[in-house]
Amino acid sequence: MRLKATGTVRIGVVFVDFADAVATRTTQSVLDLISPAAERRFAAVSYGRVTFELVPVHGWVRMSRVSSAYGMSRGRARSRRIVPMSQRPSTSAFGRST
Repeated sequence: MRLKATGTVRIGVVFVDFADAVATRTTQSVLDLISPAAERRFAAVSYGRVTFELVPVHGWVRMSRVSSAYGMSRGRARSRRIVPMSQRPSTSAFGRST
């Protein structure tokens, strides 16, 4: 799988919390911690060829297991996986329909 090498890439941001690590901030305040720095960083590593747009899905999603079951430690995941929106079953929350 390859992501687009030029143009705009829309990245869906889903906010999750856990029974043992309940969210205490608004999703907007968490987004403000990473944006626009994340977009600038991605643009820099692509040498300006790609514009990245974070598309937040506001609202907390409670994960079904406690944070340790996912390898969470201070907000860091054991592994990270980027799933392009085109490969998701439905992207209607991001302004696209399948």
